[in-house]
Amino acid sequence: MIATNRDELSAAEVVGFHNKRGHVENSIKKLKLGFGMEQTTSGDFRANALWFGLGALASNLVQGMKLLFLDPDWKTKTVATLRWQLIQVAGLLRVI
Repeated sequence: MIATNRDELSAAEVVGFHNKRGHVENSIKKLKLGFGMEQTTSGDFRANALWFGLGALASNLVQGMKLLFLDPDWKTKTVATLRWQLIQVAGLLRVI
């Protein structure tokens, strides 16, 4: 059940609007888990804001890389998968 005061929207539009919230929450979860943003690094608000801003910038750069440079089957991969399959494996191959 969804309660709303948006009289100008149809029932389908209200449900669609409500479901977009989950998409945003999943994006935030991916940012937090993919870039180690689960905890703040400092007790200083400005330092934490800078840390989160850098994480958001890194997330945007990864999304751009996925859209512009990687094959279409890579577009749905998580940041952790990209790190493992692109960076860590390449680093292991170089060491050997």
